[in-house]
Amino acid sequence: MAQGPGLGMESASSEENNGARMITAAPAFYAALVVAVIAAPLQAQAAARVPAEWEPHAGTWMQWPTWESTYKKNFADIIKVLQAHEPVHLVVTDGAAETAAGSYLSEQGVPLANITWHIAPYDNAWMRDNGPVYVADAGGFIVQDWGFDAWGDSSLQYTHDDAIPPRIAGWLGMRCVTCPLVNERGTLEFNGVDTLITSWAVLHGRNPSVAQSTMEQTLKQAFGVTRVVWLTKAPSDDMTGGHVDGIARFISAGTVAVAKSLIPGDPDAGVYEDAAGVIAAAGFDVVRLPIPGTVKYKGASMSASYMNWLVANGVVVVTGFDAPEWDEAARAAIAGFFPGRAAAVVDTRELWYNGGGVHCVTNDQPAGPIPPPSPSPAPHGFSITLSRTVASPGERVMVGAAVPMSGYPFDAWAVVFTPDGALYSLRPGKSPARGAVPIARSVNGLWADTEVTLFDGPIPDGMPAGGITIAGALFTPGSIPASLDDAERIALPGYFDRRTLAIAP
Repeated sequence: MAQGPGLGMESASSEENNGARMITAAPAFYAALVVAVIAAPLQAQAAARVPAEWEPHAGTWMQWPTWESTYKKNFADIIKVLQAHEPVHLVVTDGAAETAAGSYLSEQGVPLANITWHIAPYDNAWMRDNGPVYVADAGGFIVQDWGFDAWGDSSLQYTHDDAIPPRIAGWLGMRCVTCPLVNERGTLEFNGVDTLITSWAVLHGRNPSVAQSTMEQTLKQAFGVTRVVWLTKAPSDDMTGGHVDGIARFISAGTVAVAKSLIPGDPDAGVYEDAAGVIAAAGFDVVRLPIPGTVKYKGASMSASYMNWLVANGVVVVTGFDAPEWDEAARAAIAGFFPGRAAAVVDTRELWYNGGGVHCVTNDQPAGPIPPPSPSPAPHGFSITLSRTVASPGERVMVGAAVPMSGYPFDAWAVVFTPDGALYSLRPGKSPARGAVPIARSVNGLWADTEVTLFDGPIPDGMPAGGITIAGALFTPGSIPASLDDAERIALPGYFDRRTLAIAP
């Protein structure tokens, strides 16, 4: 099977920030500029971001199997790996179930010290999909509670599963927001910066009356992303109808691993080729992870796809098939995707037989404080534009900036350097400040192909003879430039520009 009832993936989000804006020395000029350039950074800073899965975890959540008792051995093996690297939160139905699960785990050699138990009713063991999506904003983390309908399968119970996100929010003391669509975290793949990869086949199937354009806008607003990449095809043996985490996974902000079938005559090979083409056309680097063949289990032939891994603190837990040569090759490849982490293969054939893997039964909780995203691979650059380079008092000048996408965290500055070397900063709603003072701070550090008007108006009287230098730059948070040369030296690579505006007598 390519995927099943719980296949899931996640990871991240983008905002639009208007960072370094600089300009002149006269208070009226400053005031006009401040109004023009401050609104966007502050709005963007309040936007959401879904951390990438490789960012630090506070722990991983799982729902212990109840009626799906054949999964217990696979669960124990997954937990054994995870608990050595991060806390495991295990939801059970009652105290007796906790005692029984604890005894079973101990029998399997799983230490219990890093396991926290929670009691609540639930229906199924595939917590990737009914569990929370964690979203970061300026106030911390929010638990998003999307609708859950057991993958559209009317034969399965799901009402208790659907109530799990607000329960977790209560246990963690987090805000909980109800979201308007039926959704599953297993078909949400985030890069932690600005992009979501998801499946139109899945989301349309769960929400048939919602137009794709409406759905895309809802996803962008909820997750703070600026791009949604839609996959439209699903493997024929995928019980979920096309969860992304069985097809394509971000391995960095700009690179996606996509499955590649090596099975002769595989009717689903084209699904993966189509996905690779769509993702490459969206501007991402694509690497391929082979599906080397099929394995027999309980009389069924299952595709040995290794895409359903979980990235945790210090380790990647890899779905395995008790096929030593294939398992080791996949382990080595996936370890190479995430340098600095170990990779451990867990035999999950019982889960795969029932429709999922490691990722499907786990729901990772990102850690606070909110980590910044990794730098984006998009071309770097920052440019100041002037509608004229020489102006007399009273003449109109437009000053703008253009910035390609950046994944860096930054402080944004509006800095003006006068001919005598003085440095002034613009601040929202305040008088110009002598010295370097940030006008906006981006927690998440994102610009997205933005052109910004910094000032558009007449040059006021009293401008310094000889002109001014308008310098634009993004700085690592906490950096304080003392001069123009210092600003250029400590600016983030590729994010500095200067222009001289000569003031005619």
